[in-house]
Amino acid sequence: MNHVLLLSGEEGLKCFNLWTLSHTKKNDPDHIWKRFEQQIKPKHNFRVARLCLQSYRQQDGESVDDYITRLKLQAQKCDFRDDMGVLEQFIAGIRQGIAKRAVVQSTRLHKRTSLGTR
Repeated sequence: MNHVLLLSGEEGLKCFNLWTLSHTKKNDPDHIWKRFEQQIKPKHNFRVARLCLQSYRQQDGESVDDYITRLKLQAQKCDFRDDMGVLEQFIAGIRQGIAKRAVVQSTRLHKRTSLGTR
């Protein structure tokens, strides 16, 4: 427990002293660590996260899998209700023209079949 407080520095000790904790929780390093995370972890603004996601493009030499992983990590901060935002950005940012056309064609086919049209 003392190591957590020592590593947190003077500001961390000030925060710790302001918390009203039971004796048990004061001596629980996991609880103290979670409190520090809550205090200093930046809050996500989904609008800013979506704006950042819109600028994502597949980089030179970046595999499609790595690009998708990067998109999904950013999308976790965007509060999307479904995967459409990620899919749209994937299509907009993918470098390979053949792959882009295949994804667009596949998406159109999926929409038509899900709507019952052919």
